Amino acid sequence: MSGFFDKVKSYTKQAADQTSRAAKVAKIKMNMVSLNSEKDRHLKSIGQNVFSMVSETGGLDPEALRLACRDNVMQINQLNDKIQELENEIAAIQATSTDSEVGEDEE
Repeated sequence: MSGFFDKVKSYTKQAADQTSRAAKVAKIKMNMVSLNSEKDRHLKSIGQNVFSMVSETGGLDPEALRLACRDNVMQINQLNDKIQELENEIAAIQATSTDSEVGEDEE
């Protein structure tokens, strides 16, 4: 009978661990959505800069465009780095999930 309760306890712990990991991944993904929205705002700003320059001057001055978009490009690069870090964090959580499930199956 003790073996039965040990199995129930093990499965309960496994379910709690999986739920905890799923919650962590969901929270990270929500953060990624927020970062992607911020990135979209910067891309929109770049598009507005290009449109303004073309409509005002009839063309694009590469140096003026570079200066007008520099801050947005830097922000986008930083956001991309943060998003990559979060993707790596998700991969690590999922790898831990796979490792612990394999270890429990072997018992």
